[in-house]
Order: sequence, then structure tokens, then C-alpha cells
Amino acid sequence: MNNIIPNFIVAGFAKCGSTSMCNVLEEHDDVVFSRVKEPNYYSAPLGQAELTSWYNSLFDIVSANDERLIGEGSVSYTNPNRVDFTVKRIAKANPDCKFIFMVRHPIRRLESDWKMRFREGRFSTDYETSLRKQATLLNHGLYWKAISKYLEHFPEENLLVVFLEDFKSDFNREMLRVYEHLGLSPENVTSQPQQAIKSNQADNYRQDTAISSVIRTLPLEKVTSFLPRKLVLYVKSKLTRSWDYDLSCSEEIRREASEFYKEDVRELLQFCGKSADFWDLDS
Repeated sequence: MNNIIPNFIVAGFAKCGSTSMCNVLEEHDDVVFSRVKEPNYYSAPLGQAELTSWYNSLFDIVSANDERLIGEGSVSYTNPNRVDFTVKRIAKANPDCKFIFMVRHPIRRLESDWKMRFREGRFSTDYETSLRKQATLLNHGLYWKAISKYLEHFPEENLLVVFLEDFKSDFNREMLRVYEHLGLSPENVTSQPQQAIKSNQADNYRQDTAISSVIRTLPLEKVTSFLPRKLVLYVKSKLTRSWDYDLSCSEEIRREASEFYKEDVRELLQFCGKSADFWDLDS
């Protein structure tokens, strides 16, 4: 198999709905998506040579004469610590590559990011203390700073910014924009999975109890695969508990975060033709 070069990439941003976008695009008949979400091939810090065979295997259903678009999604491609060399690698591989960037209110993104890291045990302190100890967490919400790096190597028409707020409020309109951007027909969609918008949301995750922890050790996959999904989710909701997220923080921290994003947000909204008050950074 020849080296796989994607026609388009959902390149960001973390906790902004990129999983939902990938899920929807995967439903299109004229798209081949990587079997693994976030392969992070172009952002691999130690180079790509050792990963090429593995990356190609993620698209093993692509034939030599396949006319379908090849796509993947890796939010690490807009990681502030990797974006500089990542965009250069992609430009070298495919200077005609198209991109979709999912964005949302940067403070809401920050909160969602903290929730994920808290669940994973990377933060054991409250929200405010975490921000004080690791202020670089805010950098992942500097959308324009990352997107402008792509504009240095790709024409503006190759970049599409989708606001999560719009994606939720008018799904069909936003997906029409995406299909037009990629040159896809909206008729060739196997379904309209609006439920995919809820993918990877913090509220979907549940915390184990003593009972559910024991059950997880049992080989029940074959049993649950025959049960109705609604029943499985109902039992899960009864055996687990919701996470207790404490997002309270001082007015000082809120002001600092608002000020931190202010200029980046102004430039992004201007680039996208959005009103300056589309996001209220003080809310």
C-alpha cells in the first residue's frame, strides 16, 4: 500500500466537538475515516518514520482506485506545543489538504478540559487551584493563534471554522457548510446522526462505585452485547454515580482568564465574520 495522505483533517480543538464532527463525517458514503480517532501521526514528537506503516493500516479499506475522500481527526494538530512542526509536516505531505476546526466559548472549553483531566486523575485539586498551578492549560483555547499558523502554509479557502454553539443550534446548516467545504454531496449520507453531537460530553461519564468496580472485572461483554442499549445504560446509571465537578473560582481568576483570551477571540471572530459579542467572556 502506498503512503496514505488525507484529503482533509479535523484538526481541533480539544473539547470543542471534534469527536462529534468525526462521527458525523464517518457516516458519509464518500468518506473513508481512520479506524482510530486521533492517530496523531503528524504531531508525533519523535518523527513519523516508525509510525507510517501503522498509520497506513488505519485506512486498510482504501483501494488503489478509491475515489472517496480520506479523512482523520487529531486535536493534537492544534496543540500549542506541537502546532508549529505539525502544520509544516502536513503541508509537505499534502499542500492541498483541507481542514475543519471546531471551536467553542474558550472558558467553557477550559472547564470541559479540566473535567476530563480531573476524571483521569491528572488533577487532584479544585478548578481554581489547578489553573493557578498549571496556567498553560489556558493555551489550548487560543484558537486564532493556532489557526493563523495554518494560514501561513494553506490558503484561507482550505480552512473551515465551525462553532460548537452553531453546530448544536443548527446542525443541518452547519453540516451543509462542511459538505460544501469538502466537496461532498449532502445526499450521500447514510443517516443524519444528530445524536452524535452529544459524543464525549462530560455528563456522559460516570464514576464507579464499589459494586460497579467489581462488575467491570467480570467477562460480561458477550452478555451485554445481546442486551438492548437502553437497558445497559439504565443499569449503568443505577450502579454508578455522576462526577462531582467543582468549577467555582474567584472573580480574580475569572477576570484573568477573560483578559487572557480577549485579543485572540477578537481576531478569530473577525476572521469568521462573527459579531464581536458572539461570546461573552465575562459569563
